[in-house]
Amino acid sequence: MADPEETESEPTEAEAGPPEAGADSGEAVSSGKARPHRKLVMTLTVVAVFVGFLSIMSTWVLRQTLETDTWVETSGKMIENDEIRQALSVFLVDQLYDNVDVEAEVKTLLPPEVKGLAGPAAGGLRQVADKAANEVLSRPAAQSIWENANRAAHATFVAILEGGSDNVSTSQGDVVIDVKGLLEQVTADIGIGTDLVDKLPADAGQIEVFKSDDLEAAQSAVDAFQTVDWVIYVLALGLFALAVILARGWRRVALRNVGIAFVALGLLVLIARSLGGNALISALDVGSDIEPAADAAWGIATDELARMARSATFFGILLFLGALLAGPTRPAVRIRSALAPYLAEPWIAFPAAIVLLLLLTWWSPGGAMDRLDAFVLIGLFLLIGTEVLRRQVIAEFPDEAGSENRTRRRGERVESVKQGAAGGWKRASTAVAGIGSSRKGKQEPADPETARLERLQQLNSLKDSGALTDEEFAEEKRRLLAASPDDDPDG
Repeated sequence: MADPEETESEPTEAEAGPPEAGADSGEAVSSGKARPHRKLVMTLTVVAVFVGFLSIMSTWVLRQTLETDTWVETSGKMIENDEIRQALSVFLVDQLYDNVDVEAEVKTLLPPEVKGLAGPAAGGLRQVADKAANEVLSRPAAQSIWENANRAAHATFVAILEGGSDNVSTSQGDVVIDVKGLLEQVTADIGIGTDLVDKLPADAGQIEVFKSDDLEAAQSAVDAFQTVDWVIYVLALGLFALAVILARGWRRVALRNVGIAFVALGLLVLIARSLGGNALISALDVGSDIEPAADAAWGIATDELARMARSATFFGILLFLGALLAGPTRPAVRIRSALAPYLAEPWIAFPAAIVLLLLLTWWSPGGAMDRLDAFVLIGLFLLIGTEVLRRQVIAEFPDEAGSENRTRRRGERVESVKQGAAGGWKRASTAVAGIGSSRKGKQEPADPETARLERLQQLNSLKDSGALTDEEFAEEKRRLLAASPDDDPDG
């Protein structure tokens, strides 16, 4: 995050000349002038990045573990994924075949003379069941059963994490997702009856989320996250703000570096997400056939984490661009000079900032503006930045931003609009009049001189077409030019 201005040698007074209009009066303009608290500001910025990283990870963990609606939404996205749905289909059929004698059940359905084919029929039925289960899981009814099962499991999980209740505690067993309802849908679809599910053991058709031995540790971890979540969130923002405040004389550069730090924070979270997924899948040691589903499940479960990383990156880009706009570069100075008459008017500047905020919310690149905290944070940044920029341009360009000049410019703009409207009306009226004259017939020449010129043009056209010889043309031209302008050339 070094400033490229630092690498330049300090110019002499003669070389530098007068200061450029728009130069940041509060910023060190040469490398020879030390920037106060430079090391401290850089240290605070770096520390804020790591604290911000912890804050984002903490917020994501709490939302996934304590917000049931968030988890149900995540689980709904999972069952819509092809890889996960295929893996769940295989799990459901395995549960059926591992816990129920399907061959015996098929034998009861066959006529006596073909009961010996029950074994091959049960084997062939398994392949049909895999496809049928996948098709069943793609239906809204089955997906609703899946979401309800996840909601029930997550509600139990949250009750345990928040200290248990009269009916739920860590001593009562594991947290599981009960998918027997989906098994009923599958068995009914392949035609072997839903009563097979009733023959399953109590622990069959359940997906284990947490073992009871792990729940007390999870309680402690969530309690710790709840305690420090807002603290580290406020601490991260406070460290960034303190870094800018301490950079007296070079705050614009410090703000630019904070923008770069936010971008780095977003990239750090995305890298951690990728590495964490690889480590988790390796630790679970899933088979190669399940690995695509596990990878997809991690991607969906951490989608909120990626959204927060994109928000940090987007906010950093806004800070960086804001710092550039306030900087001493010639394009920035020209932009500020052009905007000075408008930024000086609060009733123009702040509504424009609000419109920009609404446009950013509507656009929401990468989902960066989907949550209220991002909207509030970026909204505050835009309003504060607008006021800071207003004061800067008023100080930089007093003539352009002065009240008399603003009044004059408004008058010029109004007069320009009036003249443009009048000119457009005149052109439109002329065009309409020309159309009306052409409909009535040949328009009379405006004066005798114009009539003579038109007659010469007609003679020239007749000569070019061969209707007049050179001698006839010369004679007519001589007679026309010899006549008085007031005479009728055809008389």
